[in-house]
Amino acid sequence: ICRRAGCIVPRVVLRDDALRVAAVRRRHERVELLLSRPFVEKVSDAQLSALLAHEVIHLVHRDLAVARARAVTASLGGIALGLIGGIASGGGLNSLPVFFAGAIVGTIATNLLVSPLNRRLEVRADVEGAAISGDPRSLAEALMVAHDQSNQTKERLFGTPPWRWLLAPVSWRMPTHPKMSR
Repeated sequence: ICRRAGCIVPRVVLRDDALRVAAVRRRHERVELLLSRPFVEKVSDAQLSALLAHEVIHLVHRDLAVARARAVTASLGGIALGLIGGIASGGGLNSLPVFFAGAIVGTIATNLLVSPLNRRLEVRADVEGAAISGDPRSLAEALMVAHDQSNQTKERLFGTPPWRWLLAPVSWRMPTHPKMSR
């Protein structure tokens, strides 16, 4: 897959958690592709290969830099709202709780605003990943398994509605990916 995509072969790390099915990250100047062991055990070899192709496309197009910029933007939005709240409440040590609350709310709100910008990268990874894997059906099936596993993990962590609603916005899924129907 990496040869067809024209990128280096990343280090593959299997994790026992099911929080994220697959992701790419840079760690100590080395690119890693993280995979959830429960996901790997659920899918066929063709589905796994197709999903790996999707992740490799993120590497080819250097989408890690975009993700990092999105995280920095969300953090700056949080700090800005925290500062505004802290100053508006009089400043000083008594304003620290307002600052921290504003920073949390600002980070979540900014993340919600910039997360949809990631959808085009995910659609591109879907389309190009399907092309280099040569198996669009397996990619679609793998994405469905990933989606279902993500929902099951979320339900296990946050409970079912209405309990999950009470934990919002912690339990929200940021709108970074297109809808499964797409």
